[in-house]
Amino acid sequence: MDINFKGSPFTWCNGRADSECIFKILQRILMNQKFIGMAGHVEMEHLARRGSDHAPYYYLVVD
Repeated sequence: MDINFKGSPFTWCNGRADSECIFKILQRILMNQKFIGMAGHVEMEHLARRGSDHAPYYYLVVD
């Protein structure tokens, strides 16, 4: 089960400009129904890229 996220829809950029710029989704957090049933509500956020071509992310389990 793919969970929803906050932030940019893309987690990777090739760092080029204009028509050579490519954005992709490379990282994902996948959880099954059993985990979500035990954990409750799960939120994920893609953070801003800083010093890397990959965006960091975190997820939060909310009761």
